[in-house]
Order: sequence, then structure tokens, then C-alpha cells
Amino acid sequence: MKSSITNMMHGGLQERVRSLRWVLRLTWNVVPGFLIGLSSITLIRSMIPAALAWVIKSLVDSLMTEIDASAPEEGSTIMLWLWLGLGLAVLDAVAGSVRTYVNRRLADDLNVKVTTDILSHAADLDIKFFEDLDTQDSLQRAKAVSGDSLKTLFTQIFGAISSGLQVVSLSAVLVMIQPWTLLVVALVAPPFLFVRSMQTRREYALHYDRQTKRRWTGYFMGLLTGRRNVAETRLLGLAPLLIRNYHSLIGAFRDQNRGIYVANLRAVLVFDVVSVGGFYALLTEIAFRAVDGRASLGDVALFLTAAGRLRSGLMTGVTSLTGLLLGSLHVSALMELFEIKNSPRVSSESLTLDCAGAITIQDVDFTYPGSSQAVLKDLSLEIRAGETVALVGENGCGKTTVAKLIARLYTPERGRITLDGRDIQDLEIQSLYRQIAFVFQNFIRYEASAADNIAYGDLENCLDNRERLEGIARSAGVHDMIMAMPNGYETMLGRTFGTFDLSGGQWQRLAVARAFARRSSLLILDEPSASLDARAEYELFVRARKLAQGKTTILISHRFSTVAMADRILVMDRGHIVENGSHWELLSSDGHYAKLYELHQRHMPSAI
Repeated sequence: MKSSITNMMHGGLQERVRSLRWVLRLTWNVVPGFLIGLSSITLIRSMIPAALAWVIKSLVDSLMTEIDASAPEEGSTIMLWLWLGLGLAVLDAVAGSVRTYVNRRLADDLNVKVTTDILSHAADLDIKFFEDLDTQDSLQRAKAVSGDSLKTLFTQIFGAISSGLQVVSLSAVLVMIQPWTLLVVALVAPPFLFVRSMQTRREYALHYDRQTKRRWTGYFMGLLTGRRNVAETRLLGLAPLLIRNYHSLIGAFRDQNRGIYVANLRAVLVFDVVSVGGFYALLTEIAFRAVDGRASLGDVALFLTAAGRLRSGLMTGVTSLTGLLLGSLHVSALMELFEIKNSPRVSSESLTLDCAGAITIQDVDFTYPGSSQAVLKDLSLEIRAGETVALVGENGCGKTTVAKLIARLYTPERGRITLDGRDIQDLEIQSLYRQIAFVFQNFIRYEASAADNIAYGDLENCLDNRERLEGIARSAGVHDMIMAMPNGYETMLGRTFGTFDLSGGQWQRLAVARAFARRSSLLILDEPSASLDARAEYELFVRARKLAQGKTTILISHRFSTVAMADRILVMDRGHIVENGSHWELLSSDGHYAKLYELHQRHMPSAI
């Protein structure tokens, strides 16, 4: 991915045009009327400066004729030019106001479209995408391309078009008075555009390379200001170190920015001096011609007015073109994100509600993204439909990885996993997810009502069905806990948007209730009671067995008093299944499980 984005960054005109065509097509699909309106306004406004310059020339010439004439014969002509100038000025002002309105509407509509598309696309990507450093940076760069960014890009597109038309029309008017105008334009515009485009590429390269460091600054900021982090960082006295690290990064950004600012200033100063000097030299020549009678005062007024607008148009045009280049580079990052696709599937079978839940893993290998160490190697196991199986082993042996592979949160590098005899890679993903209830070790504490925290387990059947939701809460043993909250089921939980928070164990009980809400055939409990004491965990699992009646259940726990209740225990070591049997069978075999049991009994009796 990184190489493809780099190619986009350093790509030529063809790649930039591809980015702009993508943006134009997107905008046309979202707001075609605004695109047409913006084009019309741009065309109108780009012609006004040349027209106003000609009106000023004609007005001055009419005034001079009126002054020199013995009788006032030109009054009607003067009023004609005055009214025409007024009309053009009003049209320019009104068109500018309408353009501002269209730009704002355009930004809002594009922001809704782009951010929604990013979220929808991210929701369909494999989990491994979010664990790779390069792809995380890519996602952050894409998220930075908001509706405002695209609006700015459109401003640059139409700014470049408007400036180009202004430069052409004003040059055409000025050439009629002073042909050497084209020489000044040719001397200042192309070199300035070349220098600024090179500086823009370097500026984007810095932005591209900074993405990981920006995430670090956000991380340091979160440690210093995040509600869940403040207590520990304060107690450990980490603030000076974190502030120093943060300051080091943003200080480096500042120093790099200064280099960019100085280079830009140098280029602009050269452009200003050469363009102003060149146009004033030409103005001087026209002024002397007017003294000799070879040019009119209107010609002087026209050149004085139009040359300033032409110089401004050249500056705006170059700025718009380089801004267009920068915007197209940012859009390339967004396009790159949308071009990332999941691995193709052979078919998309849907699972039915009567799924039995039999699991088979055959010769599976798996390594986490960015790691060279395989977590699982040649792993094979079977779990019968309706069976309760516990996965036991030391930390890092692959227990959670097995559970996530079964849930198709990851894809094996080799081998296959089947559910009721069908390869899960061939199943329609949402259909598969509906068959799985998963309590993660690091479950989410949803900033929502207590009712929603349970209903999220089965939105379709629980969100608007309070009777079913309360029945689940009673079965899961959390009804009394919820009713003791300030507003019962409507209590907003968490401190981000509400004022009421729960203990770790209470949050965990809600997470388990959320899993029980799901009408699934497979229940996976990954350390579901890490925040509970041994007695509370035992009671939780007894209740879980009752609620999971008929479901295939996979339990991951370090407490042997809990796993002992499983129908079968699979003991893992370094990515392999090394033992298989009931609690008493494994103890009597005096193998790996028995040694782990003895170790826990000796050193952590409270966890047994």
C-alpha cells in the first residue's frame, strides 16, 4: 500500500487528472446542480475584470472628450458607461455572495457523502487492516479529506479556471495597448508556477511522513487529558516526560514549517518584484505615449487598472494550481483507501437460523499482521454442536486467536475452518456474525443507556422491545443492578456524555448480558469475568450455561474452577493443542494441564 500511495504522490499529470476526475464525478453524483451553478458563476466572474477595465477606459475617454468639447454632447455616453460599470460591479458582488452560499452547501453535502462512505468502507474491511501501521496512517490521511477539504479543492479548481480566463481576457485587452505585456507574463508566471509546484510536493511529502508522528502527539495528549489515564500518569509523575515528548514532536513540525514558509516567501517576493517592476515599466512607456498624444488617458487608466488585476490573477492562478496539486495528492490517499478490498470469496452462502454450531479447524496457520512469529501452526480441532469447550493455556499460546479465527475476524493463512461443514470463508459475513455471540476480553463500554448497552446485542429484536430486553436482563442477572441506577434502564452510562459510571465488574456483567441477547448458535466467552472475583465468576458461568442451553460454547478463562465445568478442555501450548479431555481426565494424566493447575493452586488459590 505504501508504495502505491508514494507512486500517487510522485505521479505526473495523468495521476493528478485521475484524482480530479474522481472528485468531479463524486460531486456530480451528489450535487449536480451546485456543480453547474459554480461553473456558471466562475465563467461570469472571470469575464468581469476585463469588462470593467474596458468600461473605465471608455469612461475616461468620454470624460476627456466632454471636457475638451465646447458643447456637452457626450453626457449620455458618460451615463451609459457609468451605468454599465455599476451593473458589472453589482453583478460581481452578487455572484461572489452566491458563490459563497454554493460553496458552503457543497461542503456540507460532500462532507456527509465522503465521511459516510469512509465509515461504510472501513466497516467492510478485514480486521487485519486496522492493525497494520501503514494502513492506519493511510486511514488517518483519508479521514482528513473531509467535505471542507473537497470544497477547498473545488475552490482551487474553479479558482484556477477563473484566474486562467481572467489572465487571458485581461492580457487580450492589454496587448491591444501594449504588446510587450505578454513578455512580462511569460517571464514571471511559468517560473513561479514551477517553483511553487515543487514546494507543494515537498509540503505534501512532509505531511505524508508526519502521519505516524501525529498519531503519537494524539496519544501523548490522550495520556495527559484522557479521563481514564489522568490518575495513573499523575501518580507516576509522567506529565513532564509526556509533555517533553509532545513538545519535541510539534517543535520539529514547527521548524519544518518554517523552512516551507521561508521558501514560499522567497518565491512570492521574487514574483512580486519582477511582476510589479515589469508592469510599471510598461505603464511608464504608455504614460509617455499619452503625453505625446500617441495614447489616450483612457489607455493609461485601462492599463493601470487591468495590469494590477492581471498581476493579481497570475498570483491567484498559480496559488490555485498549486493548491489544486496539493488537494489532488490528498484525494489520492482517499482513493487509495477506497481501492482496498477484502480477499475475494468463492461464494456467499447465508446461514439459516437453525444452524447447529459444529466447528472444525483443519491444518490452520496464522501470523498477525506485521509479525514474523506464527501464532498458530498446523492447528486442528473439532467442537461438536451444543458442546461447551474450554481453551486453556498460558498467555500468548493462541487461545484468543483461535476464537477470533472462528468468528472470522481474521483469515487463516493456510487451512480451513468450517461451521456445520461449510467453510466460513464462503459464508456471507453478516449471516455468519448473526450466529456468533462474543464477549471480548477488552469489551466496549458503550456510552449509551443501560437499555441500549444490552439491546446492541440484537438491535433488530431488542432495541424497541422493552419486554424482551428486560427478560434478557433478568436472565443474565443484571435487572436489579440496572433498577438501582438513577434512571433505571434509561440511565446514561459513562462520563463522556453522562454523569453515571459503573465499576469494571458491572460493565462486564452488561457485556455478558449483551451477548445473551443475541440469538446465536455459537457463544464465545473470552475471559468474560476478568473484573469479577472467583465466586462471581462461578455464578456467572452457571447462569451462562443455563442461558446457552443448546448453543456451542467456547470459554477462555484462567480460573480452573470455571473451566472444570466445561464438557471438554483443550489445552494449548505455543499454538498447538497438546491435551484434550475433561477436567478430571486431564488431572489424572499428569500432563501440561495438571502442571498449570498445580501452579495456580499453589500461587493463586483465589483464582481456582
